Amino acid sequence: MDLFCSGDRKKLRAKIRRYEKTLKSGDRDRYGKRYLLGQMYLVMGDLKGALQSFQWYDETYPNDIGDPHQYHFWGLALLQNKNYKEATIKMRQAMFMNLYIIPFFIGLDQEDYPIWHGSNLAGKEYAYYMPELLLDLWRKEDLEWLIEFYNNSTIKQDREEFIRLGTQLNGERPGPKRSEVLKKMRALENKLLSLGITPLGEVGLVKLLNGNEKKL
Repeated sequence: MDLFCSGDRKKLRAKIRRYEKTLKSGDRDRYGKRYLLGQMYLVMGDLKGALQSFQWYDETYPNDIGDPHQYHFWGLALLQNKNYKEATIKMRQAMFMNLYIIPFFIGLDQEDYPIWHGSNLAGKEYAYYMPELLLDLWRKEDLEWLIEFYNNSTIKQDREEFIRLGTQLNGERPGPKRSEVLKKMRALENKLLSLGITPLGEVGLVKLLNGNEKKL
């Protein structure tokens, strides 16, 4: 199924309009159209439209579980719009939703983690399902930013703790211990939102994007 109309802007624009009309009419969206709109705008080269679509999703589905690919490209849109702190928060959320997506993009041969996955959306196979049109959206400077994000000491520390906790859930039956581990994992996922900061905002850290210094 050609979700992105092979990049044909006219067909893609028409598809976006159909999706938006259906969703705004109250459709229950069992097939996840809402998760594709932002990426569709990016494929069209419409960054403003992508950001508006992601904002619409955020306001319309405040309690939705979301999709890791959707959040990954949401982070990309924020990055390309120079919203560096917001991009960091969104990319961190995407990372915890699926630990394999970022390694795939930056060329790491990622092993399968021996952890419990809440759904197939968190698995390696889902992470690798990526149309080439979406891969091409990442510029060299975007990937450089993503590598620095992934290797950041705070990000790495929290990721390793998340994996450690996830490993504890293997074979753990429902009960107080499982609930406590899940609570700690959710706390890691929501850490930035509760603190209102980003790990890349550490004192003295400067980003180099497009040859210009960008303080986070």
